[in-house]
Amino acid sequence: MELGIMEKIYYISDWNVSPGHYEYDKHRFPQAYIELAQWYIINWKDIPSQIIGKNNVIIANTPVNDELAKLKILSQLMDNNDVYVVQEGTAWDWCDWPAKEQELYVEILSKTKGFLYSNEYDRKMMEVFTPNFIKVPPCTNKYIETPRE
Repeated sequence: MELGIMEKIYYISDWNVSPGHYEYDKHRFPQAYIELAQWYIINWKDIPSQIIGKNNVIIANTPVNDELAKLKILSQLMDNNDVYVVQEGTAWDWCDWPAKEQELYVEILSKTKGFLYSNEYDRKMMEVFTPNFIKVPPCTNKYIETPRE
C-alpha cells in the first residue's frame, strides 16, 4: 500500500498521551522515523474513536497489561487494515501470558503484515510464528544522526 503525504499511520501504544502527532527525540522507535511518516499515536482506549473505516496502516505495540482485551481489539482491526506488530520488551515476554492470550497473539502474528524487529535473535525466535519481518532500529539512548531509508 502506497501512502499519500497526508494519510495517517496509526501507532497504537500504551503511552499515556492524547491522540495526535508528536515531536519526539530521534533516538527511539518509532520516533526515529518520525520525519519519514505521519505517525499518529493513539492509546488502546482511543481506538474506537480514532481508527475509522478500513485500509488503514496500523502499527501496534504488543500490549502491556490487560493483554487479552487489547489483543481482541487488534484481531478485529486485522480484518480490514494492514496491521504491523512491534514487540514491546523482549521477543518472549508474551510467553508469560496466560494460554488464551498466547493463542490469540500467535494467531495475530500469523496474519500480521510485518513483525518489526531490531535484532536477529528476535527474528530467529519469531520466525516460527510469522514469515513477515521488517528490520527497525533498536530503542537506544543514542541519537540517530545519519539519514534513514
